[in-house]
Amino acid sequence: MTGHSKHKDVLLECIRFLFIFLFLYAAISKFLVFDEFKIQIEQAFIPIAYTNLVAWMVPLIEILISLLLMISLFKTLALYTALGLMEVFTLYIFIILRFSDHIPFSYNRVLLKLGWIELLVFNITFMTLAVIGIMILSMPKNLQP
Repeated sequence: MTGHSKHKDVLLECIRFLFIFLFLYAAISKFLVFDEFKIQIEQAFIPIAYTNLVAWMVPLIEILISLLLMISLFKTLALYTALGLMEVFTLYIFIILRFSDHIPFSYNRVLLKLGWIELLVFNITFMTLAVIGIMILSMPKNLQP
């Protein structure tokens, strides 16, 4: 294994670890403040009939992605899924900031101490990391870590 390949391998593992940590932290946080999270979902332009389903599905999907990231066989699928979920979260933040008359309270802002703009930058950073990980995994096998 070349030095260049080792660096890519380390980078890929760091990206996987960061996403695992992020999604497990986020899921556990949502479950710890589930009632507050559910209220936020109710304020998120989601029909009331789907509030409970979405409130359960989001942290469960975060846990599932974390588990997929832990299994080497699924790392490409997991990174694509992580990217998609981060895109949804980022789109939600963008819509709130751009089109909402009322910016709702966010439990993420309390736990991470981030404002909405900082949370948007945070999400874009993680989306970039996912793309880098996908690019590493998409390299020809003889160049891949």
